[in-house]
Amino acid sequence: MANGNDTPTPTNPPEGVELCRKCGVRPVSVARAKVRHYICGPCYEQLPSNRRYRKSEKWRTARRRYERSEGGKAVRQKYAVSTKGKATQRHYNQSARGKLRTERDTCTALVARPQSDLVESHQERNLALATSFEQFLLARTCSDHTRRAYGRVVRDFLAFVHNHNLDLLPHLAIREYQHWLQLRGLAPRSIARETFALKAFFAFLERLGIVELSPAKRIRNRRVGRRLPPRHSEQEIEQLIEEARTPRDRAILELFYATGCREAELAGIRLEHINPRIIKIRGKGDKERLVIYGERAARALTDHLNGRQGGYLFEGRGVDRPLNPRTLYGIVVRIAKRAGLDGIHPHSLRHAFATHLLRHGADLVSIQRLLGHSSLSTTALYLDLDTTDLERTLAQCHPRWGEKE
Repeated sequence: MANGNDTPTPTNPPEGVELCRKCGVRPVSVARAKVRHYICGPCYEQLPSNRRYRKSEKWRTARRRYERSEGGKAVRQKYAVSTKGKATQRHYNQSARGKLRTERDTCTALVARPQSDLVESHQERNLALATSFEQFLLARTCSDHTRRAYGRVVRDFLAFVHNHNLDLLPHLAIREYQHWLQLRGLAPRSIARETFALKAFFAFLERLGIVELSPAKRIRNRRVGRRLPPRHSEQEIEQLIEEARTPRDRAILELFYATGCREAELAGIRLEHINPRIIKIRGKGDKERLVIYGERAARALTDHLNGRQGGYLFEGRGVDRPLNPRTLYGIVVRIAKRAGLDGIHPHSLRHAFATHLLRHGADLVSIQRLLGHSSLSTTALYLDLDTTDLERTLAQCHPRWGEKE
């Protein structure tokens, strides 16, 4: 009895062996008969119930347990060296998934390989490209802080990939770098910032024609939640300003709170930029804007200048040199610590400036112009900080807000 490609029925089947009750051709041993209900292997594989079982978690667990056992390892090694196993591996390597796996393994070996094992190092060329990138940022009028931060990220990444040839660098090297940053304990926001710096670097190389296609284009930007700025009351700001002990420190605090300037913007103010109650500020991206300050800040400036007519508003060490922005940061933090206030720094004074204006009825467009935001959505973030109007509305309109007398 035979049909098609089925094997013929044995004329004298061995003792204790039965034929398959489905096809009637293939023999089924006694050991498998009860497990498979007297059905041979090929017929058992075609059962719908078996296909459902092989998609279940129970089957996957049993399969993983078998593959980790000694018997499973021996069978897998025997299959790998067989003709069929080699053909299957060759077919997998030529598939899209196999090529991606090969690229990932190459990248892992690349970043794990020590410098001494490299046949050729591109260290000098890569460092020269990193320097050219920093000069490009300088020509684009980026701030010194941005230029130094991007340069540090690029040099750290080049050291991570052991100065590999950037022309042949796979995009998975950036993935490995992100994973390494995560293992170091960096926050998702910090990892996203470093990834943005690498995208800018490879876009620069692509523009020069050094790389044909930027590998960073295959890296998706991870969604990072927007962090709300800290909330500080007007009483806390008054307490901070009253703690200033010198005219210079008081002028710094008054201007930070009166204008909402950034640290670098305040450090770059010259006396030639100051008109009565108006200061011309050069902000991010070399953009200029006008800020206005009030009577208290004007008195603090007059006490600080003491008749001086030229130079930087806050002078540092040396001839005609401004005060370092990090020094401004340290001044504010020290005064806040002396006043017993936590979480106050120059940028929190900028947040307090916007929040308190909004609380006293200023519109978003005016606050956007004063802060120098290019997008109104950035300024709208301060709407989430001020809940005074929302609480007032709920108290007036909600039927069960207050207790019924």
